[in-house]
Amino acid sequence: MQNEIVNEIVYAPAHPDPRAGHDGVRFETRLGTTGAPVGVAFTSLDKLVDALGGAQPWVAVPLSRLRLIFGAAGITQVALDPASDADLPRWDVDEVLALSRTMEEKPHG
Repeated sequence: MQNEIVNEIVYAPAHPDPRAGHDGVRFETRLGTTGAPVGVAFTSLDKLVDALGGAQPWVAVPLSRLRLIFGAAGITQVALDPASDADLPRWDVDEVLALSRTMEEKPHG
């Protein structure tokens, strides 16, 4: 059972990295109760949308891979299906469009 969870595809809030020279994505984190960053992932796209809204950019990734990515950044915890928090920042359509324009203007090479 544990192996099924580790290999499960999860939906992580993330967006393309707009910085020049960076072609990857930036995974979003939240602050945990201790003040340390915590990775965030959802076991279904519906749960992500319910918690963060329909404009939230995301990527689908195996949970085991996501834990490795966060671990490389020193983040040791991943919250699965965290409760929605109205105080958390949320993406809106205008922000997604602005990021899209930034990505189109970003030098590639």
